[in-house]
Amino acid sequence: RMCGLSFRHVKSVFEPLKYELAAARINERQMVGIAMRKLKSDCDQGEVRQLWWKVFKQNAKTNHKIMKIMSKLKRNGYKLALLSNAGGYSHIRVCKKSWFKYMDKIIFSTPIGMAKPEKRIYVYMLKKLKAKPYECVFVDDLKKNVDAAKKLGIIAVHFRNAAQVRSDLMKLGAKL
Repeated sequence: RMCGLSFRHVKSVFEPLKYELAAARINERQMVGIAMRKLKSDCDQGEVRQLWWKVFKQNAKTNHKIMKIMSKLKRNGYKLALLSNAGGYSHIRVCKKSWFKYMDKIIFSTPIGMAKPEKRIYVYMLKKLKAKPYECVFVDDLKKNVDAAKKLGIIAVHFRNAAQVRSDLMKLGAKL
């Protein structure tokens, strides 16, 4: 329990705000203010920021099996990019991830004011990568993001676990 609130309740308040923050429709201060009103608790701003970090951190854990896959792909000459809906404080904290060394391009949604699954962020990504949709494989844990990429002709894999992603990539002909 956080500030006397269940994690489930805190997460339910932050989930819709997370997208608005990622797309730069609100800033972190606005998000905290909205969350404070919706949480209806005695939490102060600092505590609400910590609640946000706990919610965000739950989704930002390093998957070491995926890191191994990225390392092999990189060694085999594949270009790797990150397209993240991270924003605000979370953006800064996530930047410290050790797997960033594998990335040729890193695109955060907040600085560009768009977020997955908006069509325009995928178009932006393709332009930055100087790639055609059929030259890319997009992997994401949210089906709506995978579906949006597929609508543009991007080959997309819905992440459920590392073994499944590895298998799906191998079926596509990736050298692992």
